[in-house]
Amino acid sequence: MESARYLFTSCVSKNERISAANEKLSNNLLKIIRSNTFDGLFSLEHLKLDGNPVTLIETAGFHGLRKLRELNLTNLDLETIHDNAFSGMDTLQRLYLDRNANLYRLPLDIFENLPLEFLKADRFEFCCIAKLSGANCSAPKDLFSSCNDLMANETLGISIWILGCIALFGNGFVLIWRLKTKSESRVHSLLLLNLALSDFMMGVYMVVIGSVDKYYRGKYFIYNEEWKRSHLCQFCGFLSTVSCEASVFILTTMTVDRYVAIVHPLRNLCLKISGAYKALISIWLLAFILAFLPLTGIKYFKDFYGRSGVCLPLHLTAEKPAGWEYSVFVFLVLNFISFMAIFILYFIMFIKIKQSHQLTGTGSHQRSATASIGSRMVFIVLTDFVCWIPIIIIGIASLSGMQAPPEVYAWVAVFVLPLNSALNPILYTISTTNFRKNVGAHYRRSSKRLQNLTYFTTDNPETEISRRVTKSMSLSTTKTTTPDTTLERRTLLRRNGKPASQKKTCKSCCSPIAERQEFIESPV
Repeated sequence: MESARYLFTSCVSKNERISAANEKLSNNLLKIIRSNTFDGLFSLEHLKLDGNPVTLIETAGFHGLRKLRELNLTNLDLETIHDNAFSGMDTLQRLYLDRNANLYRLPLDIFENLPLEFLKADRFEFCCIAKLSGANCSAPKDLFSSCNDLMANETLGISIWILGCIALFGNGFVLIWRLKTKSESRVHSLLLLNLALSDFMMGVYMVVIGSVDKYYRGKYFIYNEEWKRSHLCQFCGFLSTVSCEASVFILTTMTVDRYVAIVHPLRNLCLKISGAYKALISIWLLAFILAFLPLTGIKYFKDFYGRSGVCLPLHLTAEKPAGWEYSVFVFLVLNFISFMAIFILYFIMFIKIKQSHQLTGTGSHQRSATASIGSRMVFIVLTDFVCWIPIIIIGIASLSGMQAPPEVYAWVAVFVLPLNSALNPILYTISTTNFRKNVGAHYRRSSKRLQNLTYFTTDNPETEISRRVTKSMSLSTTKTTTPDTTLERRTLLRRNGKPASQKKTCKSCCSPIAERQEFIESPV
């Protein structure tokens, strides 16, 4: 047998043997550990193979090491470990498999019949396979998942379904409503239509994650790596990023438009329909670029969307994985700037409206209107604050080395982040006065049609014929007299020196504040 100090071949063949017990084989040129390589070394208790470029361990690769208690396979180039690679190791207690970045899977029965007491690895699912937990297994803990479930917290799993359904159906309703209903403010209706679309995408993301959690329930660790590297997970990460950033940018654009209309109504700076289309095209293009860059295959990003089982690239931990700077820029810097802009502009708008009411009158109606608008502004800003500030604070704290509890990270990322998408349909459409008026008018029209239908079906035929004859005569009379009446009205207008017809004035977004008290409610 050859001594380890002369072992410089590319692999250890099955005919080669290591003769010296406890010989350290670290940092050599071993590339493959073949079957029965260590056969006959039954007295060896510790074996260190760390630092070798080993890519493969074959079946029964450590057969014969009956007294081995500790095996160090740290920092290899491991890609594959065959079934029963550790067979015959009846006394193995400590195994080190960490720093093997390319080792994604292990056979499910790889640790059967091994008396393992401690395992160190790069993936938490290896602990699940070894049936070790807590201090007995050292591996990066997944902040969302457990051995059995993608969403380890059952309450969080239920919450993602509730929020997902609210965001999906709420924004779906707003999309249909705004496509079918004509609005006096085309610009604002267009902005809200796109806001609903971006939030609808977040609803799709949450429902998909909830469905995957349901599908893998009870066996998630088996498919953890396969799921995180799948095209569906990458698509979910892309979808959530587009939704989040597009929603933030649209809300900021809406706030700026409101600010101009309320604070500077006479400067004609408000957003026109052509400008709104240009702004929205720019917003969607920027959001798509920001979300698509990590999917281009650039090495810098690596597994950008596959960091966790929920496919979110948020950087809220002290770790610094590939692409963490980009994540900080997108989710912390851009969102913080947008939130501060929204907060400051709403504050200025409220002061302006309050001053306007003080100048026009101090009656109870004005005070009530000011209080109503103020409370609505506070509620809008408060929801943005609740959704964004926790993420920003935890993100900044993580950059300074502080570590938030995993439970906090999970709740913030899965519950708080999508909360805005579920609330926006209520804040900007369903809770507005104009929406309620439209719904009321639609209800009254429907009720009237139903009453007429009931009346027609219950009347006798003679009464119905008489009514139709009377209605026909009335219409005939109206058609005969209407032109003369119209001509007479136009003649009178000319005699009084007024034009016969005047151009209809649209309700501009830049009209005076007194006419725009409901602008804050996003007119339907």
